[in-house]
Amino acid sequence: MFTGHLIRNFVYTPWVTGLTTWFISRDIHHAASVCRRFFWSDLNLWPDQLPEHAMVVLCEQDTLLPVQDVVTMLQSEAPHGRKQKQQKQCGI
Repeated sequence: MFTGHLIRNFVYTPWVTGLTTWFISRDIHHAASVCRRFFWSDLNLWPDQLPEHAMVVLCEQDTLLPVQDVVTMLQSEAPHGRKQKQQKQCGI
């Protein structure tokens, strides 16, 4: 969410698949909450806020989130001595 991709993709990207997601993103109350009452500073979770042994699971084929940007940020801000596991390809 730190780059705005998640909300932009959820609200404005036309959905070829995922009819349920399309209906959720077009619901009037949900759209108003996301578009007008979404406070980035309250909802972002930064690497330094993660607990010591937190596991972050990402899917390479995610249509909402820029996965590579998140991986890069997590790797660059990982504390020294914290091991990072090998990435596995998502089977979706």
